[in-house]
Amino acid sequence: MKITKFEINHFRALEKFVLSIEEDLSVIIGKNNTGKTSLLSILDRFLSESKSSFEFHDFNKKYLARKFPFNQDKILSVEEYEPFYISLNIYIEYNETDYIGNLSKLFMSLDPKEKTVIIRFEYVMTYELYLSAAKDYAVYCSKAGKKKRTIREYVEKNHSKYFKQVIKSVNPADTNEYVEIKEKSDIQRIINFKYIKAIRDVSNLDEAKAKSQTLSKLAVKYCEARRQETLDESLIDDVLKESDVKLDKSYKKIFKDVITDIERFSYGKGEAKLSVKSMLRASTLIKENANVVYSKETEFLPEEYNGLGYMNLFAMIFYINIQIDEFRKITKSNQVPSDINLLYIEEPEAHTHPQMQYVFIKNIQAKLQEGRKGKEGEDEINLQMILSSHSSHIVSQSNFEKIKFFYRENDAIYSKNLSDLETEMMDSADNGENRFRFLKQYLTLERSELFFADKVVFVEGDTERILINAMMQKTDIDNKDIDGYVPLMSQNISVVEVGAYSHVFDEFISYLGIKALIITDIDSTKGKVASNGITYYEACKVSSGEATSNASLKHYFNNIPFDELKTLKKSEKTLTKNTEGKWVSDSNGMLRIAYQTMQNRYHARSFEDAFINCNYEFIKQHKNDFKGLKNRGKIKDGKVSYYDIAANCIDKKSAFATDILYFSNNDYSNWIIPEYIKEGLEWLAK
Repeated sequence: MKITKFEINHFRALEKFVLSIEEDLSVIIGKNNTGKTSLLSILDRFLSESKSSFEFHDFNKKYLARKFPFNQDKILSVEEYEPFYISLNIYIEYNETDYIGNLSKLFMSLDPKEKTVIIRFEYVMTYELYLSAAKDYAVYCSKAGKKKRTIREYVEKNHSKYFKQVIKSVNPADTNEYVEIKEKSDIQRIINFKYIKAIRDVSNLDEAKAKSQTLSKLAVKYCEARRQETLDESLIDDVLKESDVKLDKSYKKIFKDVITDIERFSYGKGEAKLSVKSMLRASTLIKENANVVYSKETEFLPEEYNGLGYMNLFAMIFYINIQIDEFRKITKSNQVPSDINLLYIEEPEAHTHPQMQYVFIKNIQAKLQEGRKGKEGEDEINLQMILSSHSSHIVSQSNFEKIKFFYRENDAIYSKNLSDLETEMMDSADNGENRFRFLKQYLTLERSELFFADKVVFVEGDTERILINAMMQKTDIDNKDIDGYVPLMSQNISVVEVGAYSHVFDEFISYLGIKALIITDIDSTKGKVASNGITYYEACKVSSGEATSNASLKHYFNNIPFDELKTLKKSEKTLTKNTEGKWVSDSNGMLRIAYQTMQNRYHARSFEDAFINCNYEFIKQHKNDFKGLKNRGKIKDGKVSYYDIAANCIDKKSAFATDILYFSNNDYSNWIIPEYIKEGLEWLAK
């Protein structure tokens, strides 16, 4: 038995939101403000035993403006009224081997093939509550005078009176058919929900020492659940009785004077007398003396002496174990575990460095299996875990199949399964399996931060990779006086070096739905016929080129003729994907391809000759200082070939790029950006 899907309606930005979850671990990722915390909040409000309640501002703003019942000037009839609500639908699947005693109460279909149950939670203004609000508001208005609240303000202030929680079992075959579930305990026997929030009570500050002993408190809580099976408290109590006798004698001396005073002031004849007795008990010792310490050779240090990262990680491990024990009802021998146990861990990366995050995500799957199977003698339980994160380190170590990507579009939140991207690429006829394998390895090992970027720049060469930040800064400086210009360096832009493989990111760019700039080379070639009669293509100047060898340009521009490629307008290099999965020109598209164009009456083939073309005086001035140059004599006054200089005078491209940075002035004003890159960066900034 397992939860397979959540559907959420009208809760904050989660409007008609659907999330499928895995039977073991689901890793939810996304940028800030993409609904991860909202998901936890609605699960908490509907499923947990906490006192968390809905607020009026939890309603989706657009839904509120569109469907608030009092938007109309009249009182609606029951036929006209549409219930105003926040809802959560939970889809549960089961099979023949599952125990269905609790779940069977919710069955809505007699079809033996139907193996799905839908539980619907609503925070709703029913028609009766709507009428009650209208009546109460009329009374309020008669007494309020001129400074009365609007009906919306009135309902907002008193919303708890006019909304209630309702639980329904919905027929999967007809979602308009349902039965109401009166007892929440019926649901709690099916689903037990626990969570560990990102803000965990850990601190190592001296002034918060009392509060900082979080690990020790958690150790006590964990021990409380396990002590009956591991401790013989009667033996401990026998030992403690001897200490009681000795302490009683000491207490009698210590408290003699004060007890004498108390007797003198308050006791009458025949009244009971006060005394101080030692009452050491094993249970008390466990609660007050289980202190977590750190061993350092032969020394033991208190928990607050360690760093926040370790404290947070250790606290999380304690929390996980405690929650699993609570799932198993360790301390409640008269109860059995719920049919499904759901644990939500929010941002486990809090306060931890990358290595800790790697260790955590690598081991959490094993811990999940251990929690499900239990210890020897314990029954197996259904345990599902949701882990939310915006750590690229955690993503890099997660299985692609487990990742759920949250993103925002037009003020609404959506989710995508990364496994859907795999399916799309694997079904592609264009070598999809190899492309997906490359993408998966690349994202896992190198660039998981792409999931959290607002925009991305793909660069295909070493020179561009080294210089891109300087070119972005220079673009910001050049455009600083333009109204409305948002500096590139202040935006959340990820720069990714992809070699000659930007075309492999085709589906991924569409999947992320973010603005992307690909900076590449036109790579002109000319056909030659070998002695065996076979035509091959070799690099040449653009002016004599017949084709491009650049796989990305061929891919994104659908193999258009070379003469057309080199003369495309700026707007024609901005692309969007059509319904047939082809990239087509669209001035409002989210993908821009930047490659060399005609500048100063010269059309460069690569970044290097493009830079030399527009910065020849800068190169010539520093030719003897640049470590990345050779054949410096070719860099001279008079007419020169920028193509030949790039081909014959650059010894190492990365060193050439570093030279440019080293000899730049503070504001990069002694060189200019090649036009094709400048245009691309200015497009990206918008």
